Amino acid sequence: MLRKVLQSAIAALAASAALSGCASNVNPSCPTAAGLVETSSLTKFAPGASEDPAHMLYRVELTGVSTDCSLHNKTRTVDSSLTLHFVATRSPSALAATYTVPYFVAIHSGSDITAKRIFDVQIHFAPGQTSVSLSDHVQSAVIHVALDKMAFDYQLLAGLQLSKRELEYNRKGGL
Repeated sequence: MLRKVLQSAIAALAASAALSGCASNVNPSCPTAAGLVETSSLTKFAPGASEDPAHMLYRVELTGVSTDCSLHNKTRTVDSSLTLHFVATRSPSALAATYTVPYFVAIHSGSDITAKRIFDVQIHFAPGQTSVSLSDHVQSAVIHVALDKMAFDYQLLAGLQLSKRELEYNRKGGL
């Protein structure tokens, strides 16, 4: 039991460390970008099957987020673009498979989420392929900067769009 708790703690720390280093800005005035640890992975199981590794269809992880932006001082807006990096794995299979995985990008400032958009990324496994790395690009996330704030007071948060059950799985150590 203690070993499982330690493994979960180490996995959470590793995921946290991996995602904390994934924000990179070309312009230091840009909002930062980061992945949320609790929503950084998604494990999908066969329909109707228990949450057992033997029934896993695939697992996808958000492994990095980077951003750049354009500042528009007259209109007090920031137009940010993001690149999100994913790694997906599955058990060996002779069949090709394609999965659509939803993810989100939210704009955060202080304790407020000011906007959230949901996107989809397509994961394609070729016959026999067990792992794939891919990236997706969000062309534009516009932030209207409040008069009492600067662009770097905002943060772009990304994660996989999970159901309540999927989030609970991650919280129980499925990360």
